[in-house]
Amino acid sequence: MIPGATITITTSAGVTVGTATADASGAYQVSGIAPGKYVVLASVAGFADFASQPIQLAAGQVMHVKISMAMAVEQQNVTVTDESPAVNVEAGGNASAIVLKGKDLDALSDDPDELSNELTALAGPSAGPNGGQIYIDGFSGGQLPPKSAIREIRINQNPFSAEFDRIGFGRIEILTKPGTDKLHGQVFMQGNDKAFNTGNPFTPVIPPYYSYQFNGTASGALSKTASFFVSAEQRNTGSINAWAIPDAILEDSSGVYEDNLNYSVNLLNRRIRDNASARIDWQLGAKNTFTARYGFWSESEHGDHRQCSRRFHRRRLQRAAEPRSHHAP
Repeated sequence: MIPGATITITTSAGVTVGTATADASGAYQVSGIAPGKYVVLASVAGFADFASQPIQLAAGQVMHVKISMAMAVEQQNVTVTDESPAVNVEAGGNASAIVLKGKDLDALSDDPDELSNELTALAGPSAGPNGGQIYIDGFSGGQLPPKSAIREIRINQNPFSAEFDRIGFGRIEILTKPGTDKLHGQVFMQGNDKAFNTGNPFTPVIPPYYSYQFNGTASGALSKTASFFVSAEQRNTGSINAWAIPDAILEDSSGVYEDNLNYSVNLLNRRIRDNASARIDWQLGAKNTFTARYGFWSESEHGDHRQCSRRFHRRRLQRAAEPRSHHAP
């Protein structure tokens, strides 16, 4: 006896013609069914669904259909995996290897100086006195491209590879983005204006220092087998250098001393950095790709403005008269 079971009467085509619910003793009744062929369905939680064979019902006939439902068998699978770190003897699997791409790359700073410091810190100390190496698309000696043009950064991934001229602990490999089959681009800018500047304890007059950064990229297809990627960036920074220079104490003829204890100098140091790159990829068959890349980097630095302020603190020093004695010859 299965009370609460739902009974459904359908035609052979699946059309429902009547429903009922089993009572406390498991009995059910469906009336007013026209002559024809029907299927009896039953369902209830904890039991497998029941479906009868097609039953022929004549006019005025009362048909008793006994339903037997089996207990539903719940199958559970437990998969045990070993996630403990495996020993890897390959050079690319060393413990200090780091690969940055996707969201990990987005978390790095957009500022080129801060980005360089972050990568140097991640690379750690290098082997030898010459410091680490930075490779741009496999070539050393290049300038760090804008972060928007970087596809992937590999740090210490294969320190003993034969393609490099020395052991690569501290090595940073930067791979730039290739072209795409559709036109894509992005533009962003960031910076801070003089309205948000703070005071300086070394000087009462501060030049309007600032920092602005502009960046844009574009990529697309040149043909069915060729694509391009271009990137341009400029960072314009006007930073302030301030000094408090102590001055000597000067005496004048009246016995008044000028104590220039607060001789302040501030210099606005303007620095402009331009960085542009272009890359073309040409597919040569199924296994070879010809890549050409050009990079331009320029930096200028000069002082634009100098302001000086001087405060004089005057104080009069009283000289004590020294007694003198005169002797006749």
